[in-house]
Amino acid sequence: DDDEMMALCPRCVCTLDGVHERTIRSVAWSPCGRYLASASFDATVAIYQRVDDRDDVTDGNDEVKFECVAALEGHENEVKSCAWSPSGSLLATCGRDKSVWIWESAPGNHFECVAV
Repeated sequence: DDDEMMALCPRCVCTLDGVHERTIRSVAWSPCGRYLASASFDATVAIYQRVDDRDDVTDGNDEVKFECVAALEGHENEVKSCAWSPSGSLLATCGRDKSVWIWESAPGNHFECVAV
């Protein structure tokens, strides 16, 4: 049936821009699916939070909305990758500077570097 086929076809539901100044190298979803981390050649990691509560987007007119809630800085140059811990309380970032930073999430969308 056509409705089932449309549900299986990937489509863009949101474009996130205006935060990074250079190319994004990596992205990672948090385990809960509400947050997206993006690692960039501009030496920052942006944390986006989904601002709507819907779990499904099946109508062709629906759009998913995110907002940037944190910008993590500290790497000397480009951040190559990022990954959430299984609990979602920690985010690891690695950069060209050959360092791995561990960030802890706190209430209010605050992130603190707890280890390098």
